[in-house]
Amino acid sequence: GFAEVRVAVSPTNNPNVQTSTDVPVYGIEFRAKQSDVTVERLNLEVAVSNAGSFENPSTLINTVIVKDGSTVLQTIPVSSATFSKISSSTSNVYYLQISGLGFKVNRDSARNLSISFNTNSIDTARVVTVGVYGGANGQGIRTVDGRGISSYNGLGDVRTHTFQKPGTSTVTAKADATTL
Repeated sequence: GFAEVRVAVSPTNNPNVQTSTDVPVYGIEFRAKQSDVTVERLNLEVAVSNAGSFENPSTLINTVIVKDGSTVLQTIPVSSATFSKISSSTSNVYYLQISGLGFKVNRDSARNLSISFNTNSIDTARVVTVGVYGGANGQGIRTVDGRGISSYNGLGDVRTHTFQKPGTSTVTAKADATTL
């Protein structure tokens, strides 16, 4: 068996992210053909730009969450060592290998896997690009069929999100002049 893999319809690009908890950033649709297929590994590629300068994604992201619908499959705490810089000396992109997913897709059916981020407080907006490591020609997704044979897939589509700096709020309180 094998898996047909494509970027899920949701989430889409978001130029105005104003929350920091469980922000959906990428989705993958898997369709199993000829047998059940289990998704074992995903290499996630992430680029974070701060006013045109690229930085380690850990400056923004503090948790990566992998979900099957509303069911959390993995929660990955992020430190400066969590993401690895792609070895090209000119690359500004980092990747994270997510292993041991055990995400089963039954034969002739489709299921979506989604990735969300919890983020730190930021002082300026950050543009975040998320995709599968290696693009369409890569091998960033590993699936295993019912006979234990591994297959590798890539995806060329990315999602781009702009995480905004939190705004300033004002609370005004005043005493009511009337008596009860």
